[in-house]
Amino acid sequence: MEPVRSAASGAAAEIIDYVDSDDRFVRSGPRGKAAAEGLYYRVAATIVHTGDGRVLVYRRPSHAAVFPGYHDVLVGGGVRAGEDYRQAAMRELAEETGLRPAVREVLRVRHDSPVGPCHLAVHLALLDGPIRAAADEMEQYRLLPLANVVSDPPQPFVPAGLETLRRLLPDLQSAASQGGGSLRDAGPAAAAAPFASALRRCRDRLAQRVAALVGPDGLVAAPCESRVLESALLLHLLESESVAPGAANRLRRHLRERIVADPPDALQCAFARLVLAEDGSGADGVVLDAVLSSFEHFSAARKQLMFQTLLAELGGADFPTSGFAAFDADRQQSWLRLEMCALKVMAAHGAGAPAAVTDQDWARLAPAVRPGPVWEGNHLARLLGLLALRHHRSHRPSVRETLGRITAELRPDGGLPFITGMDVFATAIAGNALKRTSPDGALTAFMADALAAQQHPDGGLGYTVDVGQSDVDDTSYTIEFLRAAAPLRHAAAIRGAERFLLRQRNPDGGFPTFVHGGPSEVTMTAAAVNALAADPAHRRTVERGVAFIVDRAERGAGGERSWSRTATNAAFRTALACDTLTTHAPASLRTAAAGHRRRTAGHLTETQGTDGGWGHDPGDPSDPISTAYAVIALTSMPQRTGALHRALSYLAEQQQPHGGYHSRPDQAGPRPLLYNAPVLADVCVLLAFAHAVPLPHWYAAP
Repeated sequence: MEPVRSAASGAAAEIIDYVDSDDRFVRSGPRGKAAAEGLYYRVAATIVHTGDGRVLVYRRPSHAAVFPGYHDVLVGGGVRAGEDYRQAAMRELAEETGLRPAVREVLRVRHDSPVGPCHLAVHLALLDGPIRAAADEMEQYRLLPLANVVSDPPQPFVPAGLETLRRLLPDLQSAASQGGGSLRDAGPAAAAAPFASALRRCRDRLAQRVAALVGPDGLVAAPCESRVLESALLLHLLESESVAPGAANRLRRHLRERIVADPPDALQCAFARLVLAEDGSGADGVVLDAVLSSFEHFSAARKQLMFQTLLAELGGADFPTSGFAAFDADRQQSWLRLEMCALKVMAAHGAGAPAAVTDQDWARLAPAVRPGPVWEGNHLARLLGLLALRHHRSHRPSVRETLGRITAELRPDGGLPFITGMDVFATAIAGNALKRTSPDGALTAFMADALAAQQHPDGGLGYTVDVGQSDVDDTSYTIEFLRAAAPLRHAAAIRGAERFLLRQRNPDGGFPTFVHGGPSEVTMTAAAVNALAADPAHRRTVERGVAFIVDRAERGAGGERSWSRTATNAAFRTALACDTLTTHAPASLRTAAAGHRRRTAGHLTETQGTDGGWGHDPGDPSDPISTAYAVIALTSMPQRTGALHRALSYLAEQQQPHGGYHSRPDQAGPRPLLYNAPVLADVCVLLAFAHAVPLPHWYAAP
């Protein structure tokens, strides 16, 4: 398996893929040079067995650059650029032995070879014909009893080959007992084989379902379900303007049914009861304080101001007494600027100070009545704009006209969602998952083309189509997918997206969600780190990002819940970010990052539910999305086999007959109010399966 020729020979012209420590593509380059850049390369190898207890053992040529004259069982070599492991294994086997049998991957590990660190994928193959050994690769070969090779190997023997053979002993013994029939491909632990097989079936069913969600435009459609807040605000507007009584009746029925059958948080229920003019609405500061009391976030004060002003506009509370400067949002994302301007207009008129509203304020509200698709895909921003524009007589006709258009956008259940959907977000996650789990390279290439077409002039991407505001989260997921699916085809898009991320970086090393200078966030920093780490040119940025994450964790802010309301989201993203550090990183930082990973693993184990899953908070009912995030984190933590086994069992049990998943949503906006794009349950769980199946080499069934 180790290279026969030196990197300085003709083989140096061979182009391979350079990857990072998580096997994520970085770029292509000549063989033998990856280690010099602190990167890994890929190796595919095969153990050939006879089905009657013998394995192929060969002696490396005396002129080999590495381990000359040593014996080995691993037939293989470097994975060429554009190949996957299986393709490389079959090519190498044919070149070195003349054999062309089916191969099955049974093990994947990181390996420190004499020419540098690599990712090694080991396959098994049943001997199916005469061996025609390549003289420049094998000086001699024999078929020897497996037990003899393991107990008394011919000397000298390549250490990695002997170690792998001993690790895979149960798989080879099983194949021998079955006369060469079905091979165990679950990993080195024979006890894990039935469980691994069941997980593969779950993964494959889900992958087929997610692949079928890709539309003719190459995107995964991820529409959002109706939400109580927006439905209540629209009903208030329709009744206030005496527009579309039929739609108002549908909204009224929807709200009454929803707050009884599936009530959201207390604040949204208060809005609904207030608009429905029901007694006991509780729409006051007590409800508002109760909902926001556990929301520890830099935006909490702004949310208090927002919701109190809205309640006051609907007649359920007093207008806030803070000055109008509190509504300033000039350095925020596009829709928040409109929302805060609208709230300022409401507060000014509520306080009897309409002169505080400037012509610039009215102009800023213009997108709320713009024809065509809802501006920035954000129904809430448009509704707030309409509530404000009602206070200007000349804008009332435009308000009523816009309300008529909105009624055509009601969901089948009669309600209105927070945003139209999350097509870009869902496609990027689904693409990352499908690239790992599906053999259909044409599909993921099609998806990559579709995402690249959504890139904005600033290099970033937004959460869905027709959204002009770029953000770190969607841009980061897209970079990872484009690099995995079509790195050469979309090299320019990747570079542009990386430049967008670098422009958002704050002096503290962290990253905000939307605008440079906004508060740095742990999960957004982890997202950027995971996207940038594959390129060694960004090593300093990555290290500063990890330092920011670790520092926040040491100060008790590492388990941030922001755009995702489940703590496991930050757990998996920061764990992956910490794992991006190379040996070039300062030792103190690597030690601190390892400590953060250990604490994360301990916290996940301590908070795991008795059913094997996780919820948003410890003690909450488990849900597939929260559990999927935890699985991704645990997959890189060998000391947590039991927790991983229980978590994967939970996900397998939660799979629906159609192959998909139903889950409590985790996405929030305005934070901390939840909203639901049901497709995210499928794509998030598939991402977890993509990380965990095949099971890690260290996995052993508890």
